[in-house]
Parts: sequence; C-alpha cells; structure tokens
Amino acid sequence: MINRERREKILEILQNSTEPISGLKLSRLLNVTRQIIVGDIAILRSGGHPIISSARGYLLQNIMGPKGCGRCIACKGKNLDSKELQDEMYAVVDNGGMISEMNLKSSIYGDIQIKMEIHSRRDAQQYLEQVRQTGFPFITVVTGGLHSLYVQTHNEEELRAIKKCLDELGLLDENCELE
Repeated sequence: MINRERREKILEILQNSTEPISGLKLSRLLNVTRQIIVGDIAILRSGGHPIISSARGYLLQNIMGPKGCGRCIACKGKNLDSKELQDEMYAVVDNGGMISEMNLKSSIYGDIQIKMEIHSRRDAQQYLEQVRQTGFPFITVVTGGLHSLYVQTHNEEELRAIKKCLDELGLLDENCELE
C-alpha cells in the first residue's frame, strides 16, 4: 500500500468510527509502525483534515455528524475543585454531549483555549487524573471560575438536557452564554 492510499484508508477508518482509534490500532490495521501513523496524521492535518488527538486515540472533529449541534455554554464554578469539574463534565457526557474545549477570558492572560475532547466519564476521569498529578490548581482560578465549554451534541434536545443539568448543579452562567 502506498502512502497516499494508506492516508485515504486512515481517513476512511476515522470517518466510519464513532469513537477514538488509537495509533497502535491503526498501525495494526494498516500493517505499519505507530510512528508511520503519527506522520500520516500530521500530513492529513496539514492538508486540512480536522483530526483530533485525545487520550484514547484519533478521531475526526465532526463525529456528531452534519445534523449535530455545537454551542459554547458559559459556566461558573464556585468551589474550583475536581468534584465540581467532574460534575460539570459528567453533566455533558451523561446527556449525550462531547466537550471539545474549554475557553477562558482573563484580563491578565487574554483568551485561553484548552482542547479537552471529553466523550465519556472515562475520558473525564483520565483528564482529572492528569490534572491532579500536576499538583497545580485548576485553570479556572485565573477567571474566578468563569469559563465556557464548547459542547457538541447530536441534537438540540441533548443540548437543552445538558444546560438543564448544569443549571440544577448551579454551574450554568446564563448571563454570559456565548452562542
């Protein structure tokens, strides 16, 4: 299989997958090394393909499909602790959403964008564990807890359910919501 054909096959595999696929799995499927896959992914990205790397593997950014919804949801943490962030992430994934990124606006640091790619409770737990291991406070301390999550869902109903759940947890900041 030549390079171009292999890259086309990688795209085909990612387009047909609803979950991230690890570099190791792709390398086994295509009978090449993982390092070759890493290089192919870099070339595909430079060619404009929206391939995301997550803790669980590679996926195309628009996994929710053309009928999906994407919105920034403004949130305000009070405790700025891992339990609160976990509750926030679970509210999204338990209601059918995926967190693409977190955005913060700081008067000192400017706009901060953090890629997250949280699709499941497992992803949320892995993310929180990585943060805990650093020993640093959560980034939301920079903005006093204010932040927005870019959330993707399959439909508006899931988006409403997420917002309702965040509101019930006291984490939704409707006054600052970005559309």
